[in-house]
Amino acid sequence: MFRKIVPLLINGVEKKTVESLIFPVLSPFNENEVLYHAQGASPSDVLTALETAQSGFVQWKATNYLQRREVLQNAARLLESRKPQFLQMMEEMAIPTWFANVNIDTSVGMIKEAASLTSQPQGSIPQTETSDSVSLVFNEPIGPVLSISPWNAPCILCTRALVAPIAAGCSVILKSSEHSPLIHYELVKLFVDAGLPPNVLSLLNSSRETSPAITETLIKSKAVKKVNFTGSTAVGKAVAKIAAENLKPVLLELGGKGTAIVTRSANLEDAAGAIVFGAFAHNGQICMSTERVFVDDAVYDDFVAILKNVADSASSSEALPQRTSTAAARASQLVESAVENGAAFVHGSSNRNGTYLTPVILQEVKSEDEIFESETFAPVFFLSRYKDVQEAIDIANTSASGLTSSVWCKDTLEGLSIARQLESGAVHINGGTLRDEPVLPHGGVKQSGSGRFNGIWGIREFQYLKTVTIS
Repeated sequence: MFRKIVPLLINGVEKKTVESLIFPVLSPFNENEVLYHAQGASPSDVLTALETAQSGFVQWKATNYLQRREVLQNAARLLESRKPQFLQMMEEMAIPTWFANVNIDTSVGMIKEAASLTSQPQGSIPQTETSDSVSLVFNEPIGPVLSISPWNAPCILCTRALVAPIAAGCSVILKSSEHSPLIHYELVKLFVDAGLPPNVLSLLNSSRETSPAITETLIKSKAVKKVNFTGSTAVGKAVAKIAAENLKPVLLELGGKGTAIVTRSANLEDAAGAIVFGAFAHNGQICMSTERVFVDDAVYDDFVAILKNVADSASSSEALPQRTSTAAARASQLVESAVENGAAFVHGSSNRNGTYLTPVILQEVKSEDEIFESETFAPVFFLSRYKDVQEAIDIANTSASGLTSSVWCKDTLEGLSIARQLESGAVHINGGTLRDEPVLPHGGVKQSGSGRFNGIWGIREFQYLKTVTIS
């Protein structure tokens, strides 16, 4: 029987060598259906990838900006030309067509932005105490990088995990998600097809069972000089712990609990539309999704009435599943637990059918309810009243997360004042929590991570400062 198997890709060579490490990738529409299989990496594969990354780094760091720019520009053109192929792969993963298009278009933008930044000055000449010497500060590529990318926005999150270190002059080992190894394979292959030397970028796959051991081996290796990880806070902590034990720097983009504050001066229709979209888009499976909404008591009832109409319209579209039944069950349990403790439905119910969930809006959620703090990663959010905006800010800041927030108001200065007080990596005034642009730094604070992707900030994450003095 023919099986489609996603191979490893190491030094340009596809590997499908260990039968016992091949694992299935299941369909979110029906978990009894196998989309395809993927070859998991063996210990010897990991060792080969590490050796390859070391040789690739020596070669790639010696290139000039024109060579790096050409590869990245070629990659952007290839991704645009292969868009139909990537759209089909994302459709199989239950990613809505509009979001699949956003994935590709944003990824192209990220590659083009990185290409444009390759000619940025790679250092500075600071003034020093003496006149008979000159000091130079260089931005040097840090070395081989381990990139660990998730499945939920498979093109965007994988692309940014690759382009920043590549533009910085580093080699990369990509550890794919067990839920999207095919897309990650095709992206790695695309960069190699664009002219990237094959020893500069390798792909390792792993099942959920083998992933922890492989990740630990990679992080502990002397070859790997930095790790970037996008995913859950729990796994991010595990990655950070291993890295800390080996004094490895990490770039972490972790879970969020997107917060919106609706003031009494807000345009309620605009706020309701953006909040529902920010919560229900891609079934809430976006780290920036809106999950908590604090509304001024003076407009609360009016806002709820508007919100119901918007939510009813949004939920009438074709339903798509969560990625796994385990994730759907967890979100449903969070909702049911809050309702049992007194929370009320504004929209939807806790109905679940396998991987399918009903979008939910709750109110009267208590601070001790798990859903008040925990990321649902599902089409679920709750409303809460406040009488004074400082109260809303203070409650928002009690969250352990701090990725994205939004503020809705007519007074720009009021919005800016609230934004400056919120402990969040990004705050969008009169805009939803879902915003990620190639030219803007992206990342969180507190348990939403550390470091920044995108733009020159992302490239600098993969370089270190070297001081050289000349006397």
